[in-house]
Amino acid sequence: MIVRQIIHQFIFPKKRKGILININKFNLGYGGNVKKCLKYALKKNYKYAVMIHGDNQYDCRYIYSLYKKIVRTNSDAVTGSRMMKPKDALNGKMPLYKWLGNFILTKLFNIIFKTNFTDAHTGLWIYNLKTVRQIKINNLDNGFNFDNQMRIKYIKMKKNILEVPIKTYYRNEKSSYHFIYSLKFINEIIKSLFK
Repeated sequence: MIVRQIIHQFIFPKKRKGILININKFNLGYGGNVKKCLKYALKKNYKYAVMIHGDNQYDCRYIYSLYKKIVRTNSDAVTGSRMMKPKDALNGKMPLYKWLGNFILTKLFNIIFKTNFTDAHTGLWIYNLKTVRQIKINNLDNGFNFDNQMRIKYIKMKKNILEVPIKTYYRNEKSSYHFIYSLKFINEIIKSLFK
């Protein structure tokens, strides 16, 4: 209720044409929320949908670069990579443990799936919805492993995911969740090998 009041009072004080604000009545989980938004975009027959993490680490101005690339190349998805220029991630104050974790887990992912990604953990995607239509997204994780499962689905379907370099900005964050996420990420990779 407080969030709704803040949105109406400060962000969009008046109704704006073409803007839809969705407020979930309960926590759907990260993946559950992404799925809800993708289903909405599919229902409306949009061509593309953007997913950007709400942690304020990703600059929304990069969305246009992703959009230009997906339109120009007619690819299945484009992601923003913080690691194409590894120094940019560190200059954006990405913690060293996170940088190393991203680097190692992305390398592991590339070895297993014979891919060449620079950032398998990005929070900035643009999806070509004609490809998303071919995926049973309801079967994907409602938690933070959604992106990893989606990436694996694309690879197994021989769909292409391109990357564009982006910069991010990290604040002072301390979380043990990154270790748990890493374990889930590795588990998901191993499970997918036997499917």
